[in-house]
Amino acid sequence: MTMNQYHYLYHYPYKIDIERGYMQKRKDGTYFYLETSKEMSEEEIGRITCDYFFNEEEHTNWLWWLEGGRHVFSFSKELLEMLENTELDEIDYESFNLPVQDFYLSLKPLNKTVLKNSDAIIEGVYFRILGDPSPILTDEGVIVLPPNFYNQLIFSFVGDFDGLILEYYDPIWHKLGKQYGSIDFWNFDLAFYKDQNLRPLSECQEEASGWFRAMYFPEDSSQVTDIHLDALNASIQFVESTLKLTMNCLLYISLPEEDKDIVLKYPEGLPFNFNHRLAMAKTKEEISEIENKIEDVGISKINFVGGSFKSKSQNPNNDKSKTSLNTRNGYWTYQPVGDNLNEKRLTWVKPINV
Repeated sequence: MTMNQYHYLYHYPYKIDIERGYMQKRKDGTYFYLETSKEMSEEEIGRITCDYFFNEEEHTNWLWWLEGGRHVFSFSKELLEMLENTELDEIDYESFNLPVQDFYLSLKPLNKTVLKNSDAIIEGVYFRILGDPSPILTDEGVIVLPPNFYNQLIFSFVGDFDGLILEYYDPIWHKLGKQYGSIDFWNFDLAFYKDQNLRPLSECQEEASGWFRAMYFPEDSSQVTDIHLDALNASIQFVESTLKLTMNCLLYISLPEEDKDIVLKYPEGLPFNFNHRLAMAKTKEEISEIENKIEDVGISKINFVGGSFKSKSQNPNNDKSKTSLNTRNGYWTYQPVGDNLNEKRLTWVKPINV
């Protein structure tokens, strides 16, 4: 069977679980350990240590996703391309009306490379919102909440990034110093404060790459080398390439139900012949029993997004889509609604071929 976006192993959280045995280790109560020996050279220990940190980070992202409900949003290639061609100058946190706060967003159909000079493909991004403010302990011993409550958006992109680790991560964390960490430019977060819900996209991009600079660069500017600058430039390129698209995906998910195309269903290729057994089930009780077994093996229904856009693009009568050479970009706007038009409704004006 050809692997496509409707197959469950097409999606990174399920694939990495099979490769690394996360679910099985969780059931067995076994964990990942950093194993070194006295016989190893400093170079070998450094390599194993770096690998351990990245594997641990990957496991943590998967665990957040699992405990957050195993939600996956799988966008069609056609819809992703339209969202790439949608303008976004400002990010308004109040525009987000997401059904869940922890999920995996698949970008794989785009075959989008991490960097212009790289063959590594971005598979998708783990996304989560941290909305609970951390309490502050004052000098008087009183616990208070921060006066300027904020929401933090966390983005952890995934793909075949081994080459990038060797090129950008190791030279800084290993060769230039004897410290090991897990900061990299494909993970970043953004903060939206109580009095700052509306932020320019350019400001958000600067914040994301600035986080990278703060963690990667030495405090003494005289110690900054071309290796640091190359890594920073890669970070800036990555953020500029991914942030607008990801935000547009979040806004699409936030649209009113009648304005978006999202179908929740089980993917193909389920183990133990579950797809066939579901198709043959005749009663609600039989369906419920099979669905419980599917959940027990760690698989949930997937939100397939934009399937109708795919069917429209494949319509042989849609000659304009095949002959048009230019696209007028889409954009987001608010439509006044309500009895006195005092409410606003998020609206997507789609890109069109001209």
